Amino acid sequence: MTMQQRLSTPVHMGPRRLCHANLFVGDLERSLGFYSNVCGLEIVMRQPPIKAGFLSNGNTHHDVGLIEATKEAVFGADGHRILGPGQGAKPGLNHFGWEMESEFDLTKAYERAVAADYHIHRTVRHRSSHSVYLFDPDGNAHEFYADVDKDWRGLYASKETIS
Repeated sequence: MTMQQRLSTPVHMGPRRLCHANLFVGDLERSLGFYSNVCGLEIVMRQPPIKAGFLSNGNTHHDVGLIEATKEAVFGADGHRILGPGQGAKPGLNHFGWEMESEFDLTKAYERAVAADYHIHRTVRHRSSHSVYLFDPDGNAHEFYADVDKDWRGLYASKETIS
């Protein structure tokens, strides 16, 4: 099936809202300072091994995600590859995060995408959510996710995790 045929086949992921932007940044600490001190967002969690941080406006576990730009591959817990070599080489958009109503809705959307032969980049079981990642025709990444732990404040109370 060609890309044009895939794009003309309705998948309808159906998110309830655009929930976060995840950005590659030149200097993580400088950017965390901007988003917390200037924008007024709360730093919810830092992941020092992968040079990442997550900030919230108080409504969800993160409204802005930041990861320091690198030309190297980045690996998280259990050797899970987060970025391939060169994937986050310069500051800019990493992905948009689209919140689904439920895990059931996420699963059904995933099944529709697979049935339409739409390429799924990866699926991930994050600590607080489950995610499906795919690319739009211009190569922009999109994360469709469903929260699986409503107590995100308790989950990230230490404000630091290994990955």
